Amino acid sequence: EAGVNGSFLLCEVDGDSCLRIDPQRCARRFIPASTFKILNSMVALELGAVTGLDDTLRWNGRKHSSSSWNQDQSMRDAFQRSCVWFSQELARRIGAKRMQAAVTAAKYGNEDIGGGIDRFWLDGEMRISSEEQADFLRRLWKEELPFTQEVQRTVKELMLLEQTPEFTLRGKTGTAIRSGAVI
Repeated sequence: EAGVNGSFLLCEVDGDSCLRIDPQRCARRFIPASTFKILNSMVALELGAVTGLDDTLRWNGRKHSSSSWNQDQSMRDAFQRSCVWFSQELARRIGAKRMQAAVTAAKYGNEDIGGGIDRFWLDGEMRISSEEQADFLRRLWKEELPFTQEVQRTVKELMLLEQTPEFTLRGKTGTAIRSGAVI
């Protein structure tokens, strides 16, 4: 109805069972967009580009399309608001050499950070499939990524969307727009 192509992938954390809608699209790699903020946050915390979730970066005064970005941002707020400039500053602090090492160690998508240290996940060369994202999130949930347990637990806290006595929902949205088309 919305004129958008999409897929859906739901996998068990402790098993190989997955529900797929459009399995071919689930296997196709796309730009990660804001979903990269999960890995970027882990790398930044692990390498000391930020000290914690309440670490705050000053807004430079440049106006952005999202009004919630036009202010100083704590890591927690920036993640929830999907603030691009905050993530870009973290990536610049990390640097290309250390970022490439972390992306490779995490086996994240095609592992290609070409296109600029502060752009590769937005409109550069980085690509990841839903299948690869599910594997990455499974390894995060099990704390099997190449980061300390404390960092992985902190990022899982960042991802908290809703919590009730019955369930906990964590996630990160990611949308990219290229040539007027949502991908």
